[in-house]
Amino acid sequence: MEPMNAGASRAKKELKHLKVLRMAVIYMMMCVLNMYEYAKKNLGPLRSVVWTVEVAMINIVAPIYWRFKGVPDDFLGLLNTK
Repeated sequence: MEPMNAGASRAKKELKHLKVLRMAVIYMMMCVLNMYEYAKKNLGPLRSVVWTVEVAMINIVAPIYWRFKGVPDDFLGLLNTK
């Protein structure tokens, strides 16, 4: 049997990996959003096409975001180990 502190530290380490992954995803998304905004400003005649694609992506990604928005870190940490 392992002591309580060892189990807690292992859980913290697993969540630490999850937090690092979350921060990396946020950083990548910010970089992509900055590039996207720059490209959108300089598109010219293709703005309407970009707007159409943007609306389609919002309709696809928004339900996924709202589904996982309230999920606690403990549950995500459990999924991370599987």
